[in-house]
Amino acid sequence: MNEIEPLDRRFTELLAGYRTAGGLARDSEIVPRVADRHPGGCVWLSRQIACRGLLFFTWQEALWFPVFQFEKADMSQRGAVARIAAELAGWTDDWERVQWFVRPHCALDDRTPLELLDAEPGRVAEAARMERFLQNA
Repeated sequence: MNEIEPLDRRFTELLAGYRTAGGLARDSEIVPRVADRHPGGCVWLSRQIACRGLLFFTWQEALWFPVFQFEKADMSQRGAVARIAAELAGWTDDWERVQWFVRPHCALDDRTPLELLDAEPGRVAEAARMERFLQNA
């Protein structure tokens, strides 16, 4: 019996974690949607990827994006997600940033940031800020 590779296991966990919030989408799905709906389309997306402003990770030679971070109307990034992604940048890698949203956090009463994001975005941002300070201490 083949053992599941660690990255495959992490990917499976992310699929399950984001299933209720729009799931994950490959770059081949996101790029055309952004190009059609967002002002500046692909240039904006490229800049956000380069500066790690969006949540994404690479798996099997594709970029994967949690869909919840995009506004449905224009494919811009949701403001609360942008603020939290900025808090996570610099001390987490791409995978860790995406995983952070679907792992229970003690500052959120062991709920996931994704669960509380819509109802309590400030609290989720504060949890990310607190964790950044703890990591840099």
